Amino acid sequence: MICAGRYGRPSLEDIFCAGLIVEKLAGVAGERGERPQLRDGAQIAAGLAAAGESRSLDVLSSSEHGRFLESIGFAKDLEFAARVDEYPIAPVFDGERVMLGRSDA
Repeated sequence: MICAGRYGRPSLEDIFCAGLIVEKLAGVAGERGERPQLRDGAQIAAGLAAAGESRSLDVLSSSEHGRFLESIGFAKDLEFAARVDEYPIAPVFDGERVMLGRSDA
């Protein structure tokens, strides 16, 4: 996982999202009997996600960029972004293009 951050600095919402993804991927690996070796950054991100998963909107709203978005009237966008696992689809990159794929396939 590589987080974009903001102006060359880490951003809470990026790290939180990366942590949610790391948790899901590690869970799938665990179901297959694999034990992923996470680097420190991935462990930190997964820990943040685990601590805030049930309150995603609070995490996003408390971030620097989340506060900015709320201040310019985009609170509804944060509410939408805070929906975790709402749809059973995920982007799939086949080496040439990004397509929608079902996450239960």
